[in-house]
Amino acid sequence: MADFALCLQIVLLGDAAHTMSPVLGQGFNSGMEDVIKFAQCLEQHQGNVDAALPVYNKARLPDIHAILLLNELAASFDIGLRTQVTTSSHPASMNQATLSYLH
Repeated sequence: MADFALCLQIVLLGDAAHTMSPVLGQGFNSGMEDVIKFAQCLEQHQGNVDAALPVYNKARLPDIHAILLLNELAASFDIGLRTQVTTSSHPASMNQATLSYLH
């Protein structure tokens, strides 16, 4: 059993890696995108997690940044979530480049 624990590799996907505000209703979809993209990367690298993970991270990073921005935006409009927003940005102060990125 100890040998198994030493070689165990864990990859966090979906809400375990990045939460999605329930207000947006996209948590399941985002998690499925993670699973599909990671499976594609694993297939591309013949199951080699060490080789697939950096490719997966690079592919999903723009989407993850968009998720984080959307969560901030959703939290700024929801009083219950507002205290969880850690940045001082407000949707009204987002520049056009940021808003374009979200679309």
